[in-house]
Amino acid sequence: MSLDNHSAAWPVAREPVRWRATHGLWIFTWVLLLGLMVPQAGAQAMATGKRVALVIGNAAYREGRLANPVNDARLMEATLKTLGFDVERVENADFRRLHRAVREFGDRAQGADVALVYYAGHGMQLGNENWLVPVDADIGKQADVAGEAIAASTLLQQIEAASPRIALVVLDACRNNPFFSRLRSLSRGLARMDVPTGSIVAYSAQPGAVADDGEGNNGLYTKHLARFLVQRRLDIRQVFEETALAVEKESGGKQRPREDIGLRGAHYLAGPPSQVAVQTSAPSVATAVPTANLNLAPDVALRVGVSFEDRIGGHALRLAQVVLQTLEQRGRLDVTRVDDQPGGSAARPDWIRARAQGYSHLVLGDVAVLDDGRLEVRMRVWQVASAREVLAKASSAAVVDLRRVAFQVSDLVFEAVTQRRSDFQRRVARVSVFDMRHALSVSDIDGGGSRLAVVSAKPLMLPTWSRPDATDERNAMLAYVSFETGSPLVYVQSLSTGQRRISSRSAPVTSACASEIERGQLGEDEMLNDQWSRMSSTACRHAIQSVFDGDSMNMPVNGAGR
Repeated sequence: MSLDNHSAAWPVAREPVRWRATHGLWIFTWVLLLGLMVPQAGAQAMATGKRVALVIGNAAYREGRLANPVNDARLMEATLKTLGFDVERVENADFRRLHRAVREFGDRAQGADVALVYYAGHGMQLGNENWLVPVDADIGKQADVAGEAIAASTLLQQIEAASPRIALVVLDACRNNPFFSRLRSLSRGLARMDVPTGSIVAYSAQPGAVADDGEGNNGLYTKHLARFLVQRRLDIRQVFEETALAVEKESGGKQRPREDIGLRGAHYLAGPPSQVAVQTSAPSVATAVPTANLNLAPDVALRVGVSFEDRIGGHALRLAQVVLQTLEQRGRLDVTRVDDQPGGSAARPDWIRARAQGYSHLVLGDVAVLDDGRLEVRMRVWQVASAREVLAKASSAAVVDLRRVAFQVSDLVFEAVTQRRSDFQRRVARVSVFDMRHALSVSDIDGGGSRLAVVSAKPLMLPTWSRPDATDERNAMLAYVSFETGSPLVYVQSLSTGQRRISSRSAPVTSACASEIERGQLGEDEMLNDQWSRMSSTACRHAIQSVFDGDSMNMPVNGAGR
């Protein structure tokens, strides 16, 4: 995945939600996000006005029972409550209950800043209409559908009449349909929708396919959606992009969520990058971790334009978005997306236009999927004042490693422009506290790609990598101090296997780090991330690094936290 040598803020429309449905069974999320940007200074991530949600899980059907919709609904309820939603949950709704729930939600959504509906269960595409199926549906022929199911347009009309500032509908209804064999006009799977400006339609599976009901406690799509919804630093588009990548990876490419995007700009449900999240964990899933202070190079007054063009595959937007946000939020550059320069890595810039717009550098690249399914990224960095190329690179990697490539591109661009080193590829380890439990997770520097390492009812602190340049936890160990036995002990854990051991050097470490451990017990944030050593004594730093010596891991431990 290494790169080898190779010869903005958009306006947001402010108008009420307007729905326009087309034919087809859509398992989608339609987000009309108007004014979702929360003030950056002093605001709490969850304090964004009235948020209401209706969550429905239908599983106990007369025929075609499903395993997980009720579990999915409960997971979504718990997740949405952490985001400040007032949630009504309805389980195994018959026709009358489902109809009443939809109608009553229309009343609750009046004057809401965010109105959200989540539906998990059977749905069907018939003719030009889409239907939500109650658990008591008795459908033997096409003419029965209108009297036994709820038209999705009814739900959309209720939301439209309420005119919330933000509308979000998730219909995870593309599970294998028991009525498919007897209704000739019934279409299998999904069909896409027209997307109004300012909205996103996210499909839990590609058109014409069905979604996985899940082998565990939750459906595949909902499991990952709940995990990413609560991650601060992910705007709503990134939430769906990360969900899609995770679903595709876990399903081995069999289920490929898709998004139709009419939304411009970055809008956050769990809080924008500079905020402190009130809670960053969905129940029963990995915790999102806040970004550590990377202490990068000082601010530089350089304006950089970035453009990546799609050759094949449709991945350029995702890559460019990660690069833009990484450089802007962590690289302290004035970075914007460029739409009026020649596209692709082979193009030469329009120097007159670039100089007139005040750019110091331009990054022009392209992204394609190769015949073997791998992703290829090519780019050039140009210095505008001298009209010369300062960097030319190319890379190939698995599609699922797109974010990792984007961080590597960010490192290369930052260093080419500023002549200073950066570490955007480094994985971040941090302890978060939620529901009186302590969770140690690792993530990318923007909070994405989160992976849970250990959860404990007792304090965890001083996470320390075995390698300071930890870009991939598969090749690194993680040490930390835990109070799970009642007294502080140092654990060393392999993140690739999950196995961990108590270090035989716990006593000298806890002695040398007594002050740092006391600060961690008091909840000082500086002691809860892997940059704690910047604020600690030399003796403590040397002591905890010594646990990675080969003879320090001689006491096996069963489990991974309590």
